[in-house]
Amino acid sequence: MASFTLPPRPGGGQIDVVLTNGGADLKILKVDAPDPVVVGENLNYHLDIFNDGPETAVNATLTDTLPPNVAFQSITTVPAGLSCTTPPIGSSGTVTCSLGNLPPPGPGVPEPVAGVKIVVQPTAAAAGTTITNTATVSSTTPDPNPGNNTSTVTTSVLAPTSTPTPTATSTPTATNTATATPTLTSTATATPTATFTPTATSTFTPGPSPTATSTPTPGGPTLTATPTLTATPTVTATPTLTATLTPTATPSPTVTSTPTATATPASDPGIFKVAIPNPVAVGAELTFHFVVRNDGPGAATGVVVTDTLPANTTFVSATPERGTCAVAGQALTCTVGALAVGEIIHISIVVHATPEAAGTTLTNTATVRANEFDPHPEDNTSTATVFVLPPTATPEPGAPTATAVPSVIPSPLRVIKTGSPATATVGDAVTYSVTVTNPNTIPVDGVMVTDTLPPNTELVSATTTLGTCSGTVSLVCTIGTLAPGQTVTITISIRPTPAAAGTTLINTAVATAPGLPQVTATVTTLVSGAPMMLPNVAPLLPPSPPILLPPPPSPLIPAPPSTIAGEVAPPLPEVPIIPEADSLPLLGAGLALAAALAGLRAWWRRQH
Repeated sequence: MASFTLPPRPGGGQIDVVLTNGGADLKILKVDAPDPVVVGENLNYHLDIFNDGPETAVNATLTDTLPPNVAFQSITTVPAGLSCTTPPIGSSGTVTCSLGNLPPPGPGVPEPVAGVKIVVQPTAAAAGTTITNTATVSSTTPDPNPGNNTSTVTTSVLAPTSTPTPTATSTPTATNTATATPTLTSTATATPTATFTPTATSTFTPGPSPTATSTPTPGGPTLTATPTLTATPTVTATPTLTATLTPTATPSPTVTSTPTATATPASDPGIFKVAIPNPVAVGAELTFHFVVRNDGPGAATGVVVTDTLPANTTFVSATPERGTCAVAGQALTCTVGALAVGEIIHISIVVHATPEAAGTTLTNTATVRANEFDPHPEDNTSTATVFVLPPTATPEPGAPTATAVPSVIPSPLRVIKTGSPATATVGDAVTYSVTVTNPNTIPVDGVMVTDTLPPNTELVSATTTLGTCSGTVSLVCTIGTLAPGQTVTITISIRPTPAAAGTTLINTAVATAPGLPQVTATVTTLVSGAPMMLPNVAPLLPPSPPILLPPPPSPLIPAPPSTIAGEVAPPLPEVPIIPEADSLPLLGAGLALAAALAGLRAWWRRQH
């Protein structure tokens, strides 16, 4: 993309003209599900292909080299019937699909313009590792932005025994034991009972006047009876029973906890969102494309996607692959229903940017949720930003004719790369630092940095302050969106191998973003140490005849003028000493010697 400014027109003001390159800007988006995946279970790679235009992509082709430790299972294309070549079922290999001609965005053109679903199963060799898969889309039409023609995903593979542990729910059972022991208390009550028991006492009184007269016995004594009253008490015991409760247990109840293992259902719904096209013109169709997936470990039910449409946009349509969508004002709700483990669906939302959005950046965030517990809620939201171009200006009568729009052209990204140390030793780490800055006043989307490691080195680590990095030889760091003035730093650590001794490492980082030219930054690092020597091959070579050369005038005195008019002999090269037969220098040194001798021989022939 280029721009220039026409001379001032009558009446003041100016017209900024934007020239855009033609071609077809193909873009690919790849999603994996589930992640993590268990050995032997289906892993779905879902690929969406877009064409940001402005032209039709002719003879588009998709290429996907599957990871080594997976077994291919099946492939599905949209539209159906696309011509694809695949590895045999149960093996790995490369998938290639002929996508045909893909049109640019426009009325009636679906987004994405093509889709491919590849199903594989990780083998036992992949257990405990992370597998990486990269897909590429291309066409015979020139692509102004090749940086978004590839998409990479990484998936963690679990061994078959790695089954999520169910959550144990403890249900306490309270048992209280108390025993009442009655205590018998006896209370005695004495009730005296008077009993009259007459006791006869005989008293002999010789007098004449007895108080009691009995029938006298002729000639006998007089009998007098004196009664004696004796009270003999009768004791009646009336027991009183008093019950005293003596508990045999601690007053606090004894709680016996019997845990019941209950598996809590879990699902991991996730969402990814892109905006097509970006940037977009006022009044043109802007499509927000959602990819909704379920990473498991269980099925997701009641899946709902919500999205608040940006201000200064008007809703046009919503097309879910499953379920229904409803909009109320700017609030959009899509009821998806159930998603099986690893299942992926699409939702396309079309809006128009109003004139009030001209020159601004629209930000849109979508959220997905399900009924089950979600162990990874961090992937439940996704945000896309879109810059809205100002409307096309109408030149005044008599002004030069041109496609005139206010100049809003993003500047290229700024990339700085450093390497430390400048001179390295075999086996020691070399650290590269790559900083990428957005110098614009608007966000830049789809930022990506690629870095191919120099030969004879091995990767130690790669980290980024924004986004993710993957790969071992060709690093791909997916940064995403850089806000105005924002900087991301990527740190790469490598280690030279013995084969790098005596060489110079050259490393280049490439930063790309849709609609911007790619920017590169390169650093060099010298690896100290003697070059590797070739094995002794002198005994295998026949002896060489001596080379007879005329004695030079002197290595310290310039050569005399040549016999050819106007020509001066070149200075004599320094001839290295041939080593003993038990060692030879590297092939490069031998070639240098041969070149020097050839040059000297040519000079000698010209003189004679």
